[in-house]
Amino acid sequence: MTDAPFEYVREYYAMDVARWDGFPDVTSFMDRFLGNVTGKTVLNPGCGPQFYDWLLRFGEVPERYVGVDYGPATVDYLNTATDPRFLEAKEAAMRLQTECEVYCADILEWLPQHQNSFDCIIATGFVGTFHDQGLDQLLAAFRQSLRPGGRFVKMTWHGPHRTPEQTQKKLEYGYDSPDEHNPDAYLTQIERAGFQADLQEIFECDPTTYRWDVVQGCVFSVAQS
Repeated sequence: MTDAPFEYVREYYAMDVARWDGFPDVTSFMDRFLGNVTGKTVLNPGCGPQFYDWLLRFGEVPERYVGVDYGPATVDYLNTATDPRFLEAKEAAMRLQTECEVYCADILEWLPQHQNSFDCIIATGFVGTFHDQGLDQLLAAFRQSLRPGGRFVKMTWHGPHRTPEQTQKKLEYGYDSPDEHNPDAYLTQIERAGFQADLQEIFECDPTTYRWDVVQGCVFSVAQS
């Protein structure tokens, strides 16, 4: 995997915000799950350039909001981008007076230093890049970083429709995985890791326009032993 260049991050952000406007039914589905993000401290692993946009959709305004992303260009984008839509979201987030922090790091190396630190984890697409033992390791780290009563909210996109060139770039930059998750099996693996699914829904998209088959939204709590 290589680092995505700044221009790729810029185009990725522009494409994503255009989809929020262009597919209001999908955006409404996403917002229902983002509304389950509550608590004083929120972690967004693999936060991407949409870090501030996600914050504006949370069910509660956190006191502290932490993003961790592996890509230096993403962190650079969050610090320097001049896209009008991005600046609008960032300025709105700043008015909430949430303490926002962004770190460039490997999440599996970063998380062990932050056990019992967060009330909620929000992951949008990120966990879909992990499989098998790697996913188990990530989920175990998530559990350890959550406080008692903590919550894990995730959304994943399944069944991509794109060109081979687009797929090659996504894989090269770590924006996707070569192996496609089955949503049901995915849910089972997360529950095996000690999470309880409190809410789970599948939204079927129009693949010819949205370019994905379905979006899966889930809200988990830590299962009681």
